[in-house]
Amino acid sequence: DFTDLNIQKEIKALLTKGLDVVMSDMAVNTTGIKNLDSIQTGELCKEAMNFSKEVISLDGFFAISALRYFGICDNKSSTSFPKSLLIISSHFILITL
Repeated sequence: DFTDLNIQKEIKALLTKGLDVVMSDMAVNTTGIKNLDSIQTGELCKEAMNFSKEVISLDGFFAISALRYFGICDNKSSTSFPKSLLIISSHFILITL
């Protein structure tokens, strides 16, 4: 479980320098309740972002796949993004495809 701090410590212990890329394609076990799944996915995205800020090099990249996360957004204006995504966007540039 990536959210376990002991697992994160084990991963960090294996690293010898800042990473060029941190890529996350994690997903929570879905419940079928869109709002709940989106919140949990958003929190997992935020956890991945916090981890990447600790291990990424100054010129490194953080890439995350969060397609399900966008499912509850009405549009792509900043007012409709869930709070966790706004936190991520304050540290990284968001690119949507």
